[in-house]
Amino acid sequence: MAVTPASLVNQALLKIGQTKLITSLTESSTAAKAAATVFDTARDATLAARWWPFAKKTAALAQLNTTRKGWCYVYAPPADMLVERELFRHSQEPPHLMEMQANDAGSGLVICTDCPGAVLVYTQAITLLDAFPADVREAFVWKLAAELVLSLPVKPELRRVAMAEYEGAVSAAFARALNSTTEREPEKISSFERARLSGRSRFRGPFGDDEETF
Repeated sequence: MAVTPASLVNQALLKIGQTKLITSLTESSTAAKAAATVFDTARDATLAARWWPFAKKTAALAQLNTTRKGWCYVYAPPADMLVERELFRHSQEPPHLMEMQANDAGSGLVICTDCPGAVLVYTQAITLLDAFPADVREAFVWKLAAELVLSLPVKPELRRVAMAEYEGAVSAAFARALNSTTEREPEKISSFERARLSGRSRFRGPFGDDEETF
């Protein structure tokens, strides 16, 4: 059976002691209105929490006819990008530094780097709920539960409990995903690939320092 937004919201409601469930995010109930407000944000936060293999995507970037001080190349990000992870020219070389900056119109972002012919590895903004592994959906449900606490008549301390469950579910799901990936072809995984799978991404920080994200 297909996973629906309402089914996940109902799981989240039950986790915080709410037994009045919903049939759609568009209905007029307080729970549905609250869920509709936080659903996309909670989903994207769960996707961005780790470098999930199921959401990993690679794309060659289109260079833009614009410049940015301190960088040799400016590229357009993929339309379906949620989080940039790393950038390289060849998959066998170390990742290049990159920095996200506002585009010329101020309506989006561009990718700045010194890498010619850049290829980006990124987390895709997945909206199809059936594409989420079951354990990642469980983490998403806990994230929804934590956000719904703020809008429903439940004990405020439940948010802390729900967030702890969310963090634990994320860590457990990622550990399983990483183990599954490394067990398939361990001899083919380089040190760079292991860093990629662990969620590390190098970019230039606001003060010119190299930073890592997870």
